[in-house]
Amino acid sequence: MRELRSLGWLLPANIAADVPALRVVFLERTTFFDTDSARLRPVAIEIAALIAENLRKEPPDVALFVAGHVDARGSYDYK
Repeated sequence: MRELRSLGWLLPANIAADVPALRVVFLERTTFFDTDSARLRPVAIEIAALIAENLRKEPPDVALFVAGHVDARGSYDYK
């Protein structure tokens, strides 16, 4: 088991951090949406299905945290 803090995640002090963890990071060149679209690309749908399939094998109290980021294209107000 690895501490979540060692993965760069910060948790409130009252939450135990010594839990099994898997962190998946996609490279910045991996794009799951076309510009100006909220529709997932086919590869993103495949990845989401694979993750969901594996999560179904886990106990029901397993948590999933998803984060996303924008790129430099477009104005600040547009994003």
